[in-house]
Amino acid sequence: MKDKATKTPFGDDIDIGMICRDHCFANNLIMRAVGSRMVLSPPLVISHAEVDEICEKAKLCFDKTLESVAE
Repeated sequence: MKDKATKTPFGDDIDIGMICRDHCFANNLIMRAVGSRMVLSPPLVISHAEVDEICEKAKLCFDKTLESVAE
């Protein structure tokens, strides 16, 4: 969301999904952009530590995406 308080999404002028996807790939996380949404397909057999790692990387990439468009 461009503004979480008002729940305003990013406009069509910014391909936010692809920006986020690029940050994910740069940080060894494979997520697929579907418009402005991100899709993750973890394996069916996964450890708690691996889930924690995915969550940490996803948060990092979301934060980097926001930094990229806030400039």
